[in-house]
Amino acid sequence: MNLKHQGINSRGRREWLDTDLNQVMEEWQKEHYETCVTELEKMLDRKLSKTELQHILWLSGFDESTIDTFRGLFRDLKEVL
Repeated sequence: MNLKHQGINSRGRREWLDTDLNQVMEEWQKEHYETCVTELEKMLDRKLSKTELQHILWLSGFDESTIDTFRGLFRDLKEVL
């Protein structure tokens, strides 16, 4: 995860570029993305792959309750493994 501020979009929202994925996201999505990536990397004790980061970026576009559900699932899976 390598984020770079891109500026303000036409809707007046800050945009960020993940230079590893070459994908742009708005500020609210960036917050979800960073949180999920940080938690998962800590849980797994490794950096996420590009494919895994793409999945997390996609997931970060959902509403907070959906993201929280997935985060809970990740925590539960970690306990089982």
